Amino acid sequence: MAGSRRVETNPSLASEINSKIDPRDAPWKHWGWQKHGVVRLNGSARRLTLSAQFYLIGGEWDYSNSQMPYLVYMPERKTLMMAAEVGPPSVKTILTFSDDFGNTWTKPRWMHTDAAGKPDLMASTELTYLGKGKLISSSGPDYWSSTDYGQTWARHAIAPIGAEGKPMYQWDPMLVDKDPKTGKVIRLVETRYKENGAFDTAAYFSQGCIHFSFDGGESWSKELNVPQWKGVNETVLCRAKNGDIVAAGRTDNPKQFLGLVNDQYSGLATSVSKDNGYTWTELNHLYFWGRHHPQMILLPSGELVLTYAVRNGYTDDQDGYPRFGIEAVISKDNGKTWDLDHKYILASYSAQIKGTWWGSTQSTSSVLLPDGSLLTAFGTGIRNLPTQKICKMDVALVKWRPSRRPVNSEHTLRDAPYESDLRNKTDYSSPLPPPEKANDYQSVLGCRTFRPGVCRGIYRIAGRNLKGCRKPVRGCFQPLHEMRHFLVGLDGIGVFVNLKQIKDGGIGNVMHDVEHQAFRLIFF
Repeated sequence: MAGSRRVETNPSLASEINSKIDPRDAPWKHWGWQKHGVVRLNGSARRLTLSAQFYLIGGEWDYSNSQMPYLVYMPERKTLMMAAEVGPPSVKTILTFSDDFGNTWTKPRWMHTDAAGKPDLMASTELTYLGKGKLISSSGPDYWSSTDYGQTWARHAIAPIGAEGKPMYQWDPMLVDKDPKTGKVIRLVETRYKENGAFDTAAYFSQGCIHFSFDGGESWSKELNVPQWKGVNETVLCRAKNGDIVAAGRTDNPKQFLGLVNDQYSGLATSVSKDNGYTWTELNHLYFWGRHHPQMILLPSGELVLTYAVRNGYTDDQDGYPRFGIEAVISKDNGKTWDLDHKYILASYSAQIKGTWWGSTQSTSSVLLPDGSLLTAFGTGIRNLPTQKICKMDVALVKWRPSRRPVNSEHTLRDAPYESDLRNKTDYSSPLPPPEKANDYQSVLGCRTFRPGVCRGIYRIAGRNLKGCRKPVRGCFQPLHEMRHFLVGLDGIGVFVNLKQIKDGGIGNVMHDVEHQAFRLIFF
């Protein structure tokens, strides 16, 4: 374990993963899924911690380098499939499957091999599930497809060249439009981008474009160079609940970072189409720099979840090592605005190497599972050490779900200029603000909410006396960590006998909030 800084560098964040990994080429101790926390910001108030799970799955594969994960869920067989690139020397595409919603995974196997049995697909991107066992992906100049749930693959078609004779590059999954009655695929929508000028010069810019296929990817319309997408690449699409198409794209490096020869200063912006992808709104810049590699999921509630990698913007840790993360934000208005003040931190960590991007996060991919939880995959360089000659990444998974717990109404980050440090720089090492008070909550179902400090001594519920209140009363606010052991086993009116039965909002007799260290008693 020499050379590995396996310490929790920021214990105030439950999303930290430094203590959940093992050094490369060392005996593995952290097998499978581990208990984890997803952190949700609450404006300037105390952050919320949500129960989650973490899995450094790439660390268990027989390859020292794994990256660029893509996830799909195939509901007909209740099967998950993940594609990723592994190596060295050069990366090739592997597939792994799960038939228990991500709890266990098959041993990785090559996506495709040549006549000699050697892997021959590399940098496979935009993995997309079309339904009924059909998938499509890209590798180099070709589309590849499968008709048997990813078991076998064949060359599908040749990707078109741009109208100006320029190559067009792809990254994110296609948008699949289906006939609502038959379920048949009627249109594929793909984003690509073109490069103009020399990278890392003032003249460079990428041009985002979009085109359409009406025959399952065999042929494509002439691409549209979206005027609003000048300076945008690697763009993901999602159909919102109201029928709009929402795009989230990686924006070019700001000019202030010229000369660093590092595309990890790219930013993140969204755009919306109300005419099925033919025209688009001006960009809504979420982050000017440091956050990109987006993916989007539409929840049954109509909310959009946008995950992305944080590759710059976190302050270094106390030892000067760079910090990285995976975050998510939610839109409740079909992609028009995004709740930056209440973002989620799915994973965060300190790198083990300085002066290079090798420790950073990489592309995200998320799927919605039948139980309403989300499975998010991402690449991470957390195990790279200064002694290495080449960069070696790992694929990691986080299983989590967005919270329904109440948050405040702040929108300071959302209102801040997108170029500002307030929007783009984050220091999660600062002390946590004090817990919110009980009266910050609103009563539901006619419950009585009791404020902190109103009683001490004896606490009485339905004939039971408990330590913590001055006199027998029907309800009292107390910190949850002091009262948790009293709640378990109570059988009085108005209290569940097991904390596992507690529901957040509505039917529960007790509502609790671990991060706020508070609880309320509800009397019907």
